[in-house]
Amino acid sequence: MMMLSASVFAQKENAGIYGTVKQSGSTAISEVTVTLTGDIAGEKSTSTTTAGNFKFPDLPPGTYQLKFEKQGFKTVIYKDIRMFVGQNKTLQVEMENGPTDPPLIADGASGAVDVRRPAKVVNITREMLQSLPTARNPWTIINLVPGMLLDREDVGGSESGMQSAFYGLGVRGNDTTWYIDGVNITHPETIGTAPVYLDTNNFEEIQVTLG
Repeated sequence: MMMLSASVFAQKENAGIYGTVKQSGSTAISEVTVTLTGDIAGEKSTSTTTAGNFKFPDLPPGTYQLKFEKQGFKTVIYKDIRMFVGQNKTLQVEMENGPTDPPLIADGASGAVDVRRPAKVVNITREMLQSLPTARNPWTIINLVPGMLLDREDVGGSESGMQSAFYGLGVRGNDTTWYIDGVNITHPETIGTAPVYLDTNNFEEIQVTLG
């Protein structure tokens, strides 16, 4: 995992899933058993509060499943929830009266919104890194972020190994902090630059954060 922050924001390596469980008509449902299963984190369980709220903070990046169960209500399952470094998702879960089986299944929690992080975050997955028709360096990836401008065009990798200056959204390149797996690797003398050439083929994902 490589991440760079074009801001002065502190970096947080873990993610979080939060939400509220309600019936139709916005009536909160308490004491719903919420079970989280992750490919890295294993299994965790909690129960909703009297306001119908639940939370799973401090989760490692990975793919998760959420199951919501309570007697008298249909079981709801959210599958394939992909969580990135520092990302939060807030879910609004609706449960219906009825038998617990068969469960209602939703994929990916795609409608979830991160309302806990006051920053613009762009995640580029390994699949995107391998399939996008771009040169294989972080500065070309930065150029994919809406509103960012670079001082050169990297055509077919002609600028590979060269660190570009970039600007956008009130940010200058020398305001940048570079991280790998949450560890600050920014060059100690040349402000805002990476200390070595970075080959994006070696990373599971890249995250660009602007704050």
